Amino acid sequence: MSERKDKLKILACPANEGGCAYYRIILPARKMQELYPDDVEVRIDLNPLGWDKEEMMRQKKQGVLLKDYTGENLEWADVVWSQNIHNFGGAYTAGLMRKAAEMNKLTHYDNDDLLTDLYEGHRLFKAYKDNRLDEVAKHIYSFVDMVSVTQKKFADRIAPYVSRALIIIKNSIDYKLPA
Repeated sequence: MSERKDKLKILACPANEGGCAYYRIILPARKMQELYPDDVEVRIDLNPLGWDKEEMMRQKKQGVLLKDYTGENLEWADVVWSQNIHNFGGAYTAGLMRKAAEMNKLTHYDNDDLLTDLYEGHRLFKAYKDNRLDEVAKHIYSFVDMVSVTQKKFADRIAPYVSRALIIIKNSIDYKLPA
């Protein structure tokens, strides 16, 4: 009789269902589940804090940044993995990662270079500056267990803001290629 081993429970929380979210979190989460079904169980949740858009807008007008909510998937997870800034905004993203950290979950925040030192002239420059998303990202870097990026030059740029592990995970669509 073999010993039963517990599976690692990973909650993948993509920012949306778009290209970057798909290739940096949704596809890898599915691939992990496919390749290692005896070792991991993955759940993908686009809204683990249970926000609805109308309630979010009402709370934002009242100056409330995050309602206190612990969803079933947050309770379940060993690891909470998020990426970039959620469609609900910076406060949601920081709140999700903070809640996971407070619940003693291993936190993994995957990011790209759009959030730190975004260059003027980029189509999202004004939105990022107006919403101070670079500051939100730096705040998240300061307390999560692991920050992952795609390039060494970006890792070098954000290293002063990361308090724990900083890793580089190359972009790869074909998982059979060396990375």
